[in-house]
Amino acid sequence: PELVDLFRSETPRRLAALRAAYTSGSPTQLTQEAHALKSGCAQLGARQMADLCQGLEIQGRIGSMQAAGPLLDELEREFHAVTQALLVQLG
Repeated sequence: PELVDLFRSETPRRLAALRAAYTSGSPTQLTQEAHALKSGCAQLGARQMADLCQGLEIQGRIGSMQAAGPLLDELEREFHAVTQALLVQLG
């Protein structure tokens, strides 16, 4: 439960930082934030979110922000789905 609470409280901040990196066109920041979030998602077993973070990390590394927007949109949707699933699991 503590890990879930941490995930639920920290992830919106990370998503906001990813969105800011995308909006400002900062591939380095995008890479760093995506990498940090990917680790937390993997620890929690949120595989789809971790995969999306990896995609964002790759986009940042190659300096291509074009595909980052749709990936980020999908990541935000997936976060909401994962949050709902976790709440159901915890009862």
